[in-house]
Formats: sequence, structure tokens, C-alpha cells
Amino acid sequence: MSRMIAFISHDLRQPLTAILANAELLTRPNISEMERMDFYQEIRWDVDRINELVSSLLECSKGRDSLRLAVGNIVKTVEHAIRMTCARQEFHRIVIKHHHKGRAVGWFDCSRLERAVVNLVLNACEAVDPGSGQIVIATTGRKDTVEIDVSDDGPGIPAMVQASVFRPFVTYGKAQGNGLGLAIAKKIVEDHGGMIRLDERCETGTSFKITIPFASPR
Repeated sequence: MSRMIAFISHDLRQPLTAILANAELLTRPNISEMERMDFYQEIRWDVDRINELVSSLLECSKGRDSLRLAVGNIVKTVEHAIRMTCARQEFHRIVIKHHHKGRAVGWFDCSRLERAVVNLVLNACEAVDPGSGQIVIATTGRKDTVEIDVSDDGPGIPAMVQASVFRPFVTYGKAQGNGLGLAIAKKIVEDHGGMIRLDERCETGTSFKITIPFASPR
């Protein structure tokens, strides 16, 4: 518990300090419009970081009984997750492609599964080159399951780290990573009765594969 409190305090203090500093800079009378916009964007970015951390902590507190299964469209869910990620300015130049085949409509918790996909896509965006990175999401709907594959062309995850990537607060090679994204994705998938794994056979980049039940609950 003490480790978690220290981690949360550290991750909140950094963006709050940056927000305060940029807010002070905005009060200067002689700054240009371009500088003003830069300070504003920095504040927005730090607010997004705080919101991401709070959302992650709230997701950690949810149990399986909070799952709300309903008829949903996996294509729409993934496409919305992509739009949410692309809305972040630092990821505008990253190419994200989505391919689907098979059944598109099934039973799942749309908002929570979208959260899991967003976390995987954010993880990929933070790993690839911000100017030329590419991410491919492949979804396959079968009779009873749906598969989601998120692959990127980043540097990959070292073998020594692969076994611990789904543990809370474990992060690698990301200055701003909080180590909760993959842990939360795993929790959401397992709450659905599914599984998530890192494809260790991937020769280049990184690939995560999700499989969850898709049929109507009985």
C-alpha cells in the first residue's frame, strides 16, 4: 500500500507542478500568441495525464460484478478507441490501421473493453517512432469468441521484461508510463472471462492478443 501511495503521489505531483509553472507563464504580459498556445497545450497534456491516472485507479477498483454485458459492435468499439487515441496531439503522425473479418456483433461490456483496447493502443503509440510509427489492429469475430490483435513496429519488449509486463507499476522504456495500462487491460479481459497474452514469437515490434467470449450469456 505504501508503495502505491508513493507512486500515485509522484505521478500526480509531476503534472501538477508543470501545470502551475505553465499557468504562471501564461500571466506574463509580453508573450506571443504562439508561446501562449504552447503553454496552453502543455497544460492540456498534463491534465490528460492526471485524468488518465485517475481513470486507471478507478478501473483498478472495479470488480467483475461491475461488468455490464450487452449487445455491442466490436468494429465500432475499436474504431472509437482509435479516435480517442488519435485525438492526442503527440500521436497525430502515427499511422493506426484496423482490419476486421467475421462476426462484428456480440455480447461484451463496450465501455470497459474499449478501455482495454485504448490502453493497448496507447502502449503501442508510446513505443513506436512518433513521426513514422505504424500500428495494426486486427479483429476477428467467431461464433463464440472475438479476437483482438494489436501489433506495432516499435523496438519490442526485451525477453527479461516480458514475463512481468502485466504486473501493476511495471513499465519499460517510457518516460511517462505509469505501469497500469497493461495490468488494467488484463483485468478487464479476465473479467470478461477471456485471456490476453504477449506474442513472444513476434520477431519485430510487439503484438498483444486478446480473446474474449462473444456469445450471448446463458
